Amino acid sequence: MKKWLCFLSVLALTAGCAANPKTPETIPETSPEPTAETTPVSLSILGPTGAPALALIAPMKAGQDVTLVDGTDVLQAAFVNPNPEYDVIVAPSNLGAKLAANGKTTYRMESVLTWGNLYLVAADEAVLENAGVFAAFGEGAVPGKVLETVLQANPVTPEITWYTSVAEVQGAMLAGKADVALMAEPAATATIAKAKENGQELKIVMDLQEQWKTATGTQGYPQAALFVRQDLPEEKKAAVETMLQSMRDYLDQAEQDPSIVEADIETLGAQTLGVPGGAVIAKTWTRMNLNIVNTQEVQSELESFLTLFGITELAGILAE
Repeated sequence: MKKWLCFLSVLALTAGCAANPKTPETIPETSPEPTAETTPVSLSILGPTGAPALALIAPMKAGQDVTLVDGTDVLQAAFVNPNPEYDVIVAPSNLGAKLAANGKTTYRMESVLTWGNLYLVAADEAVLENAGVFAAFGEGAVPGKVLETVLQANPVTPEITWYTSVAEVQGAMLAGKADVALMAEPAATATIAKAKENGQELKIVMDLQEQWKTATGTQGYPQAALFVRQDLPEEKKAAVETMLQSMRDYLDQAEQDPSIVEADIETLGAQTLGVPGGAVIAKTWTRMNLNIVNTQEVQSELESFLTLFGITELAGILAE
């Protein structure tokens, strides 16, 4: 009898469980903590066309707000604007340095971007020892100062005639009005190629960068530099560092494979950058001497170069 009672009790209990199954506890879904979207910090950048613009290909590809201008008038105006419009200015190092030294700008030099692209072009080296016409540009500016420094150690016979631009020097050389010319790459290579089309053989007869090193005992001259506003907020300062690293990475890749520059110039537009076609730039890439170095690492080079422009102290010029 007891066995039957036990059996019936178990049966009833089993039926009860089936009729009233235990509802599992509902665990509320947890939403991830809201996080701010990682959006690139936009930088406004002003720079010159030509060789320095090639250092800005990486930020241009990344969609940064890059404005390129011809000549230095707009650059100088931007430096002294009491209401700065740009976060970053790329300019001839002596231009920004002189304004900073005289307390006329809030921008400070953060990195050197280019280390010279000046060369002498002639039919052969013998031209330098014979009477003739020497076409040059940039009197009183970087090209002229570098040329004068080099010629003190390497005198030449042809008499210098100063022109206002490298384009005018190119014209004089192609028209046979000059025997030797001071030119900047990539214009030097473009001129040599154009001359060949006209049956004239020209070549590079002197590398002024190498001669500068010999004459001054430094590793080179800082031709163009990147200047940053002193009052940038922290997030923009970090964005500048990120941008500079992307620029270094790009230049490293281009050194290994200049064809990437050729493709990018075709995409961005050679006219926008102020350079000949991508094929010419790829061919002359190693002679452009683009190398991004923090100013704190090249103070002796800066001192040697800026002395030519009457700047003897770096205080108040370099970014901290």
